[in-house]
Amino acid sequence: MEWLQELGEAIWGWFGVEDHRDRLESILTAVGVLGSLIIALAGGAFWLVKWLRKKPEEKEQSDEPVNTKLDVASFLAIQGKLKADLEKELTTAHQDEKAELTARIAELENQIANPDAALAEAQERIKDLETRLERMGNDIGGDRLAAARAAFQKLDYSVADDIFAEIEDRQKLQVQQAARAALGRGEVAEAELRWHDAAEHYVRAARLDPSYDTLFNAGLLL
Repeated sequence: MEWLQELGEAIWGWFGVEDHRDRLESILTAVGVLGSLIIALAGGAFWLVKWLRKKPEEKEQSDEPVNTKLDVASFLAIQGKLKADLEKELTTAHQDEKAELTARIAELENQIANPDAALAEAQERIKDLETRLERMGNDIGGDRLAAARAAFQKLDYSVADDIFAEIEDRQKLQVQQAARAALGRGEVAEAELRWHDAAEHYVRAARLDPSYDTLFNAGLLL
């Protein structure tokens, strides 16, 4: 305890109370100062750890906003690189692929020659795609929506395409399940000799999922 007493007396001395020598008060003073210091350090460490654990996108939101709007210079650079890549691919492409590659290169050349109009068209398309993605927000989440938006500013549509493909696959499964249910209802109606109802169920199943089973049952009943 001697060192606590000495620390307490030193603290009192710092405040100009040189004649203070009470042992208990000196120890309590030292303990109080050390406790306050520990609490302050712990609080600082807590907020530091919390900040370090923040997601990258959360950190970016707390910083100065960055202007990522696509301009004409960036548009020309991106399309120019894409054109160069396609021209390189054209040199080794099969004959049946060359026509499509040549057409894509020609379209890029037209966009590069008229960048203002091409950029306006691209921005309009991006706006439409962003609206479509926002309507599917519950299915894709905010992180992926933000990733798609960031990619759009580089004329990269791959993130959006992946999202649309996933949603399409999920919806396709639901449609197939609905078609199977309609097919089952048709079989039930046919078993009950309700041929008109059976025909409607089979046709609906064939429209939802034109597979062999649905088309065969519809055609057979008709």
